[in-house]
Amino acid sequence: MNIQEMSGSALQIAEKYPEIATALISMIPVVELRGGIPVGHLSLGLPLVSAGFYALIGNIVLTILVYYSLYFVVPVIRKYIPPLDKLIGKILHYTQQKHSNRVEKLGMLSLIAFVAVPLPGSGGVTGALVAYIFGFPKKHSIALLTLGLLMANLIVMGLILGGTSI
Repeated sequence: MNIQEMSGSALQIAEKYPEIATALISMIPVVELRGGIPVGHLSLGLPLVSAGFYALIGNIVLTILVYYSLYFVVPVIRKYIPPLDKLIGKILHYTQQKHSNRVEKLGMLSLIAFVAVPLPGSGGVTGALVAYIFGFPKKHSIALLTLGLLMANLIVMGLILGGTSI
C-alpha cells in the first residue's frame, strides 16, 4: 500500500465515522480541539455542537494521558539519563522562576485561563505541562484542565459560528 492509498483509506474512514475522526484529530498535540472542531464541522459535516462534543472528549482524553504520563516519564528520564536530568532540571527551574509570579497571583485560575485561550502554544497538553511544572494538586488539576478545555471549546465554536454566519 502506498501513501496515496493510505491517505485515501484514512479519508474514507473519516467520512464514514466523522465523530471518531474528530475525536482523533483533537488528540493530536498542538492541533487539539482548536483544529478538531473546524475539521469536524466544516470538513466532515458534523453539526457544530457534535463536532465540539467529540473534539472535547478527544482533547480531554489526550490531556489526561499526558498529565499522568508526566508523573511517570519525567522521573524515569531524570533517574536513568543523567544528561537529560540536568536539562530537565534547568528547564523546570527557569520556567518556575520566570512565571511563578503570574501563577501565584492567579492561583488555579491561571491554569484555566491558560488552557481556555485558543491560541497556539496553549491548550490541554501545554496546560498539563504547566500543572506538572508548578505542582498544582493532582486532585484539582484534571478538573481545572477540563474546565479550561470546555471554555476553549465554547470560544472556538463561537468563532466558527460567527465566521460561518457572515
